[in-house]
Amino acid sequence: MWIGLLLSTGCEQIAPPNQNTQGDLAATVTAHVTKTLESSTFDSTLITEAQTVQSAIDLWMVETGQLPSAQTDITDDLSSSNPALSPMYIRKSLTECGYSWDSAGRTTQHC
Repeated sequence: MWIGLLLSTGCEQIAPPNQNTQGDLAATVTAHVTKTLESSTFDSTLITEAQTVQSAIDLWMVETGQLPSAQTDITDDLSSSNPALSPMYIRKSLTECGYSWDSAGRTTQHC
């Protein structure tokens, strides 16, 4: 069922598009929505990973009472980082993205 569009200035109904245009529009919208849903799932996983890494370094700082040395080399192996966050502060040693942090413990995700 086609819903008529109204022009805001003249309140005139625009003629409905032909069937081919409707099909093209539906395919485009479906593809866009599917891609958006896939991206948001992937992005939420990366957001969670970044939050987990930040929490691990925060926990290390609280437990040791120290600030970390800046980790300027991007690493995705948190068992070989300085400080080593895995396995003591984070279970998963290999991450999807790489991470670095400054001397105040602020992490940066690199994907």
